[in-house]
Amino acid sequence: MAEAGIGSSRSRRKEKNRISGPFVPLLITTLNSPAWKALSHGAKVLYIALKRRAPNAHNRCYLSYRDAEDEIRANKRNIAQWFRELKYYGFIALAQPGCLGVEGRGKAPHWRLTEKGIAGVEHPTNDFQRWNGVPRPSL
Repeated sequence: MAEAGIGSSRSRRKEKNRISGPFVPLLITTLNSPAWKALSHGAKVLYIALKRRAPNAHNRCYLSYRDAEDEIRANKRNIAQWFRELKYYGFIALAQPGCLGVEGRGKAPHWRLTEKGIAGVEHPTNDFQRWNGVPRPSL
């Protein structure tokens, strides 16, 4: 008579190595880049918040300052600085500017993550890999 646990070690290993639930992937090539190492901690957290909102099919994401304040727990001034920092180092590019929408409701700018592309339409530009090494001047 076979024990209940025999033969199931392989399935337990597969379950152990499986990532459950949604996650935000960070590419090692991005994390190893000099531009990533030059980013402030706040800009890195903002990038992760933006990447979380980038759907797989389309490489456009948006995050209003107000939503970023709530998620990151920082003030608008820092959020604005971190957006500028991400743009300077080449991690994001403006895809569509923000505007005042119909009935006076504002629309947040839409950003393109340069490490992602759109299958068959757009290749990743990885602008941060071409950073010239000049640190962003502090304002």
